[in-house]
Amino acid sequence: MTGRVDILEHTADVGFRAAGGSFEEALDAAVRGLATIEVGDPLPEPTSERTATFEGDDDEALVVALLEECLYLVDAEQWLACGAAVRCGDDRRCEAVLQGADLPEDAELHVKAITWHGLSVERSDGETVITVFLDI
Repeated sequence: MTGRVDILEHTADVGFRAAGGSFEEALDAAVRGLATIEVGDPLPEPTSERTATFEGDDDEALVVALLEECLYLVDAEQWLACGAAVRCGDDRRCEAVLQGADLPEDAELHVKAITWHGLSVERSDGETVITVFLDI
């Protein structure tokens, strides 16, 4: 893991900023950021994997698609994605191998949705920074 995550304060929601040396690394950091909001720090040690294929018209849509898949796994399977190895193609389609574990019983917050408000993907100087706000 090479990216970083910073938790952001917001009046009605909670957010985070995830960064990496590439878009794929920043997506991994975003998955970890979502997990950190759900269960706090430290994250559980991954014990299993899931594969997710997702696509979007732009970088922001790809972020939302991946994080919505992670939320689906929490809701449907009580499984928490704690990281992701992501590969994106030129056709705006990506595949992620999600590493995670069963959702701990003492999860801190339940994220309802990924919002488009304040969502951004910025690429500069060999770094990609994703900013996301979540409806809790």
